[in-house]
Amino acid sequence: MLNELFEKWLQTNQDRFRYKPIKAGSDIYKFEGIINVYLLLQEETTESMILYDYECESCGILVDLGYLEKVKYIEGKGYTDLGWLDECIQYFLTYEEMVYATIFEPIVAYCDKHFIDGNHLYLVDMDGIVLPSIGGESKEKEIQKLKEKCTKTPNHKPNECEIYKYDLFDNKGKK
Repeated sequence: MLNELFEKWLQTNQDRFRYKPIKAGSDIYKFEGIINVYLLLQEETTESMILYDYECESCGILVDLGYLEKVKYIEGKGYTDLGWLDECIQYFLTYEEMVYATIFEPIVAYCDKHFIDGNHLYLVDMDGIVLPSIGGESKEKEIQKLKEKCTKTPNHKPNECEIYKYDLFDNKGKK
């Protein structure tokens, strides 16, 4: 049902994406013009997340954008998620509106913020633990500071830390 709702929502919202989601599998979407980054819609857990994948050498979750945990309809108020903190409780007239606001709108916000010129996919491998992020020059400086801090340990035994920088945009055919 989540994928069907996304397809319906996407029909009226695709112009909001600079890099449009294109179906690439039953629950996977590529972003037109973006490489190494995908959208996954998890049907069984009702959530959306952005994944990274670089030539299958390293892949995983870049960010978990939104999910629904314990959906319930409360008479006179609407649909809500009982897993939300009291100060975050919201009610929606329909289940679809709740999914749109909670799971799909964060996708647009994330893409607008991160899929911009000058940004790259960074993978920081610290002793086998991979920390992914997307950003530009300031992100790269932040990662370098993290590397310096993490390689200086109290026992003077440096942690291994490698930084990998990958293109985010498919520049094939572009000048």
